[in-house]
Amino acid sequence: MEDSLPADQIFPLILMGVLIMTAMALALIAYFNYSRRRILQAQQASQKIEIKYQEELIQNNIIIQEKERKRIAEDLHDEIGSKLNVMSLYLHQLKKTGQSIEKFDGIIADMGEALDKTISVSRNIAHELMPPTLDNFGLIPAISELLESINATGQIEIILQNRSEVKKLKDKWSEINLYRVLQEIITNSIKYGKGCSVKLQIDYKDSQLNIEYKDDGPGYDPLADSNKHGMGLGNISNRLKMINAEWTNASKLKSGTHYLIKYIDQL
Repeated sequence: MEDSLPADQIFPLILMGVLIMTAMALALIAYFNYSRRRILQAQQASQKIEIKYQEELIQNNIIIQEKERKRIAEDLHDEIGSKLNVMSLYLHQLKKTGQSIEKFDGIIADMGEALDKTISVSRNIAHELMPPTLDNFGLIPAISELLESINATGQIEIILQNRSEVKKLKDKWSEINLYRVLQEIITNSIKYGKGCSVKLQIDYKDSQLNIEYKDDGPGYDPLADSNKHGMGLGNISNRLKMINAEWTNASKLKSGTHYLIKYIDQL
C-alpha cells in the first residue's frame, strides 16, 4: 500500500487546484463579459447602420415625392387644365351660336358651370402640389400667399411678422423643404390647436434665416406625446436635416406649440 502524501504537501496541491479553478472561472467570466460587450457593440453598430439606412430611405422618399408632386402639378396644369379651358371655350361659342331653346341654354349653362368648377379644382390641386409663387418668386412670397389662403378659411388665424427683405433663397431645394415644413406645422396646429391663433416670425440677416412659430393652443410635451405627433415631427426633422437646418422643439403642455428653425442660406 502506497504511503499517503504528508499534510504539508496536500494543502499546497489543494490550494493550487482551487487557484487554478478560480482562475478558470474568472477567465470564463471575463470571456463571457468580453463576448457580451462585442455582441452589444455589434448590435449598436447594426442599429446605427439601420437608423442611418432608414434616414437615407426617408430622405430619398422625400426627394422622389417632391419630384412626383412637381410632375403631377405640371400635368394638371399643362394637360388637364388646358383641355378643360378649351372645352369651356367651345361651350361659350356654342352658347353664342346655338339655338334659343330655354332647355338647351340651361344645359349649356350647367355644363359651363361644371367645367369652371373643374378648372378651379385642378388649378387648386396643382397649386397645392407645387405653388407657382414658390417656384417663380421664392419662399417668403409663397409663405405669405399660403397664410392668406389659410386665414381665409377661418379655421385659424396666423399673424406673420416678416423682418426679411430677402424673398428668394439661394437654394430652391431648401425653399421647397422649408415651405413643406411650415405646411406640416400649420396642419398640426389646425388639427390639435382647436382654432388657436399663430404668430410666425421670419428674420433674415447675414445669410441666416430664422423662423419662429408659436401658437396659443393646448401645446404638448414633446417627449410624452412623441407617438401622437411622431410621423409629422419625423417628416419635419428629416426635411430640415436634408438642408442642414437646425430646429428646436420648445413646445410645452398648456403653453402652446413652439418651434425655432435656423437655416444658413448658402449654395
